[in-house]
Amino acid sequence: MSPREQRLIRFMFLIFLGYMLPFEIAPRIYQFIQDEQQTIESLRTKIAQAKELERKTEVWRADYEKLKAERDTIYAKLLPYEPHETKELVSVKMQEILRKLAQQSGVVYKTMGNTEFATTGDWVVITQPMQFSADSKTLFQFLQAIAKAPQAFTIAGLTVQGGGRSLEGTIRLTGFTHIPPQPPAEKPPKKS
Repeated sequence: MSPREQRLIRFMFLIFLGYMLPFEIAPRIYQFIQDEQQTIESLRTKIAQAKELERKTEVWRADYEKLKAERDTIYAKLLPYEPHETKELVSVKMQEILRKLAQQSGVVYKTMGNTEFATTGDWVVITQPMQFSADSKTLFQFLQAIAKAPQAFTIAGLTVQGGGRSLEGTIRLTGFTHIPPQPPAEKPPKKS
């Protein structure tokens, strides 16, 4: 290479260093670094959000399982209501349960009064009055049997008359049931 060519190469190199490096290459490198830092920061934010979502998911899952267990506990205490049954049939089941509880406790039930129904959506509240005779010990056993029954009964009213060993009275018990979803009606097969 001749000295002139060497000077020309040095001059081009100086022009390159003087113009290209500060005005073209350095800004692009700086912009590339900034873009990469923003990408890394965005990924860190997304990772933090994903971890928080994962933590919340575990909390929500635990809450869901707890609520599901509570729902199952409540449903287990409802009066049995099978598809295609009526609320009147469920009230007969309730009366039978009350008769058994009374007999097991030693309470003599006399009559069952008119059943009252209150319906809200898929829920039915059944209130059943029952006249009975008992002594104080058997009446207390009957009330304990109601409290311990597998079905949840609420005493809506209790009137007791008499004295000594013989008591006469009326108890109004409320039971709850949930109307199950009705299965779809089967369509008869089409004739060809």
